[in-house]
Amino acid sequence: MYYPKLKNWIKLRYKVITIILALVITISTIIVFYTSIPRRKPVIGVIKIHGYIITEYSKEMYLKAIREAERNDTIVGVVVRVYSPGGTASTVEHVYYSLKRLSRVKPVVVCIEGLAASGGYYISLAGDYIIAEPTSFIGNVGVIALMPPLIIPSEILVETGPYKYTGFKVSTYCLIVKEALDNFLKAVKEGRGDRLKIPLSNLSQGMLYIGSKALELGLIDRLGSLTDAISLVANLTGVKEYEVVEITKREEAELAKDIGHALWLNRTKLTIEFLRRTTMIENSLYYLSPLFINSSSYVATIWMEQIPIFMSGEIAKNYGKESVKGYPSVEENRFILIDGSHKNYIPLPLMSSLLGELNSRGYKVVIVSEKEKLKEYLKKNPKCLIVMTPTADYERDTIKAIKEYIGNCGRLLLLHEPAGILAKSINSLAQEFGVYFTDGYLYNMKENYGIYRNIIVKEFSEHKLMSNISKLVFFTCTHVYTNGTGLAFTSNSTYHSIFERRGKYTPIVMAMRDRVLAIGDVTVILDPFNNVEDNLELVKNIVRFMIEENEEPK
Repeated sequence: MYYPKLKNWIKLRYKVITIILALVITISTIIVFYTSIPRRKPVIGVIKIHGYIITEYSKEMYLKAIREAERNDTIVGVVVRVYSPGGTASTVEHVYYSLKRLSRVKPVVVCIEGLAASGGYYISLAGDYIIAEPTSFIGNVGVIALMPPLIIPSEILVETGPYKYTGFKVSTYCLIVKEALDNFLKAVKEGRGDRLKIPLSNLSQGMLYIGSKALELGLIDRLGSLTDAISLVANLTGVKEYEVVEITKREEAELAKDIGHALWLNRTKLTIEFLRRTTMIENSLYYLSPLFINSSSYVATIWMEQIPIFMSGEIAKNYGKESVKGYPSVEENRFILIDGSHKNYIPLPLMSSLLGELNSRGYKVVIVSEKEKLKEYLKKNPKCLIVMTPTADYERDTIKAIKEYIGNCGRLLLLHEPAGILAKSINSLAQEFGVYFTDGYLYNMKENYGIYRNIIVKEFSEHKLMSNISKLVFFTCTHVYTNGTGLAFTSNSTYHSIFERRGKYTPIVMAMRDRVLAIGDVTVILDPFNNVEDNLELVKNIVRFMIEENEEPK
């Protein structure tokens, strides 16, 4: 009676066993099949950032490598090898932000191999950790910039606005540079956080630190090598076995086209002209160490490159030509004499405010380019003699003639531009009157106008030359010694670039019983720099000093 049921149960059991055996065989086959296929190990990618980062070629190559590291799932983490002095601000920032995006999805460890200066360090801040070789140089935080050109209008090329050509005001461009520095410091603060052991204000001085000091200051996380950086990525990702693949090696063909990389491999310093041609922008910003810019020839001629016309040498001979001999006729005591016979650099196009004030008061300006003519005109008793940035020493007979002129109630205005020009030549004359200009320049990291060497001065003596003045801005100035009277004083947080000590310094002094006025800066009286704060009021006061009635010295 129960036999059919038993028979059905046995058949069902047989089917179940058959199915189970089939599944076991199938699973075993799959396991054997897949285990027999060689599995690729996880990859730790290496991106090498070496040399100048200044061209489109280098930027595109680095961005391609970063995108590959982000998209490729076999790449579990990245080591960025940095050996760079930086480059153009926009390119550095582009690479930095791309690496920051990569670090959000995969570990990024930076290995500094010898140098991470300026933009090189900026890029390093994108890493989760920074390892550096002990003798690497790190830091140089800051910005350099090419100033906007000073434009003389042309009818060949016309523009619709006063800043259409330059894009910025020359007198306030340093504030734009300061914003770029703030962006750099923000990246430092964001990247290093509580690990940073140095104030940002100190870091912005732009110093380079050796690896061991950088570790102490919190600029890096540890000392080590490329091998240590790779091991750290492996630990962060938890992989035991891995391959190391240099991602940027695939882009070597493109890197070979990069002139910046070629210059770096050839140990060639960049030039200002090259940077201008590369960026095609006159007023470019760079996160680039100036140590790798060959600027010696540029610094010495900075005024000539920025200002197209100089009253110097042969040019001065044609200025104000009225007489047969090539020099203007003058009424005695109704003119101002400017010496151009000692290879003086006189930026005439930027002196309109000063010369206009003199002309409006009925005074002619005479510029002489021959030493004998200088002595000849001194005998005509000009209201004032202006000596501006000479680059040739004064001779004994010329000094004697100037002394006699001062003794006859004359006045002397001494102006020295410390940017790229030594004070030796002006001191050959100035020290005869108790005045001495120092080489180097003043700077202040706390109180400045945009950048550290644009000095703000708010302390003045009770002197009529300082009347109606509460604040002046000097665009690079130097300290002036005198046995006379100091008229303007910097704050106590000011430093001298050569002395390297903090203190109050005097960029304006008066000597010889108010007959000799000396200023350790030229730009303070020039257009458009005199539009800042009370600089224009100083120009007017200087004009009053030059033309007020001469009196016998007491």
